Amino acid sequence: MKKNNKATIIAAFGCLGKTTLATKFPNQILDLESTYYEYIYNEDIRDVEKIKGAANRIHNTNFPQNYIDAITNNLHKYKFIFIVLSKEVLSCLEKLGIEYTILYPSKEKACEVILDAKKRGNNNLYIDRLKEILKDDSDYLIFKKKFKPIDLYLVPPKKYIEHYINEKYKNALVIQKIQKKADFYGGFKYHGVNYKVDFYSLTNKEIPKLPWSQVYVIGNYNNMVPIVKYNSSRENLPGGGLKLNENIIQAARREIIEELNMSIEDWSPIGYQRVYDDLGNECYQLRIYGLLKKLGEFKKDTGGTVVGYELVDIANLNSRIGYGEIGDYMVKRVKRFYGKES
Repeated sequence: MKKNNKATIIAAFGCLGKTTLATKFPNQILDLESTYYEYIYNEDIRDVEKIKGAANRIHNTNFPQNYIDAITNNLHKYKFIFIVLSKEVLSCLEKLGIEYTILYPSKEKACEVILDAKKRGNNNLYIDRLKEILKDDSDYLIFKKKFKPIDLYLVPPKKYIEHYINEKYKNALVIQKIQKKADFYGGFKYHGVNYKVDFYSLTNKEIPKLPWSQVYVIGNYNNMVPIVKYNSSRENLPGGGLKLNENIIQAARREIIEELNMSIEDWSPIGYQRVYDDLGNECYQLRIYGLLKKLGEFKKDTGGTVVGYELVDIANLNSRIGYGEIGDYMVKRVKRFYGKES
């Protein structure tokens, strides 16, 4: 019997726009990068595209089961889940009765795939592997003859996964409207500049489409909240700015790895704030709750200046980070996840 999936699972060949589209709709699309599951985490894995195909990677013996677990755990949390086009993974999905779609580049699309791989920074080993696979239709025929997707679509030139979804699932992806009235108003002074803050609460997993600059996480590790420490003795929630081609949730996941050596197993939005000054400068920052899993001991923050972290009780969080009224509100929103009364 087929399972009633809430999410539509799409197993797509590389360079077909999975990450690009997931960046536009982080609350509706989960792009499950298999590298984090198939190989043992290390500091080099932060630049995923550059290490694809590298010979020195250490295989994770828990793969593909850990990847399948990530898929099944998120089936009812997203509209679409993008996964790796792996024969091993698809075999597991079929055994579980989980439906999926395959997207494969057409013969005419093959040259574009190679060019896109070069543009996004993949190494020569990975690019040579793509060339070998796409030189004929033998790989495609394996998926066509040995697997049973609900749809097997050959992507034409100049088209990507976004075009397929727009045609097959019209109006499936919706941009949430921006809330006009803030829930809280505040301000602070930083480096001699007075900033104003408008805070907007979010009550479901829909994230507005905004020019996000930063994201910070109230994490839950064994019912305690990690706060990060800096050389300056300053304390804060873990988080930071977005990198090129990241969406806001991808940035949160990366920051949690870099600053805590933990992973985000599940998350939900708390709210966001617009920070601006009298000169017209502004930025948007997201705040989320995250259920965390420890990957290993923290050694160093390769992406910033964090020197360590401390686990604190949720009741004491705002007294440590000093977020004022907004901090009190955020703590109230997430207390129930720590076994505390809200």
